Amino acid sequence: MPRPVTEVVILPFKPNTSPEEPIKSLKTVLSRQDGFLSMKYGCWEEDNDKIQLIINWKDIAYHKKFEQSGADYDALGAVLGSVLAGPPTMYHVYLDPITRELVFNAPIVEVATFFSVPGDFKDGAKEFLELVGSSKGCTGFVHEDIVEEISRDGSNVKGNAYFAALAWTSIDAHMQAVKEDTIQSKIQLVAGEGKAKEIEMHHVRFTEA
Repeated sequence: MPRPVTEVVILPFKPNTSPEEPIKSLKTVLSRQDGFLSMKYGCWEEDNDKIQLIINWKDIAYHKKFEQSGADYDALGAVLGSVLAGPPTMYHVYLDPITRELVFNAPIVEVATFFSVPGDFKDGAKEFLELVGSSKGCTGFVHEDIVEEISRDGSNVKGNAYFAALAWTSIDAHMQAVKEDTIQSKIQLVAGEGKAKEIEMHHVRFTEA
């Protein structure tokens, strides 16, 4: 039975590049592929030259098939080659489809990647995210192990990683929530000794491609 999967992509665009036309062309290529479901995109609020893609497939096998498709996959180079400032970052994560849609349709989404995590990281992450998720202004969250081993800097030293996305009514609501003592006192559930070695977090306002 197919298992829906989400492809998480970061595209580093050249400065002052408008994403609309490249994303439109990318969607045209993807729409021809078996198993493609949908795509959302948005600029990082903290760095407008970084474009976040959330691409949903019926199963990871369909994406793997696309990667081996020859002309269609090669067409991505023609679409993105002239606008990229560096290599893209990509990984997969299995997210509940219903919760996923609710989160990524929010006014602002906090996207977090936890790098070099231990095998039992999910237990602490779940507890921490449930606490943050109960904060004023947070309307939902989704989280799961990342399928591939990855590194933050693209080096060959890779490890287990974890993905989380939280839906917020505004960035200010998120910033106010993390100042709360109840959250600060539990940060050790995801960060520090024996937890994630690095955490990368940013905010995105997603649009349907």
